[in-house]
Amino acid sequence: MSTATFAAQAKDLAGPAKALNELALNKVDLLVDLQVQAVRRYASLVLDNWMYALTITDFDEARAFMEKQAAVAREAIDSMVADAQILSEMGQEYAEEVQSLITDNVAKVAKLN
Repeated sequence: MSTATFAAQAKDLAGPAKALNELALNKVDLLVDLQVQAVRRYASLVLDNWMYALTITDFDEARAFMEKQAAVAREAIDSMVADAQILSEMGQEYAEEVQSLITDNVAKVAKLN
């Protein structure tokens, strides 16, 4: 086996691993971005609610604040459900892309034997 042939085979073997690593890195980047967005959104929701609570000066405002908590909770839950859906879609997409990479490269690796 010549050096050129060995180098070409090594490149063919390393290609799928490199593609898989690039895919994983891309998905981690997207996941981190999703988490940062979620933290900002939830922090804003909590801080806005807290700031509103600090403005309460009487019983009527306290009652209005307490009544608003159901809407705040609903907003948080809806946001969590949306985030979970995005995360689920990302996981499914990643699994499909990994499967595609494996399928595309099995034949290449088999030819090397």
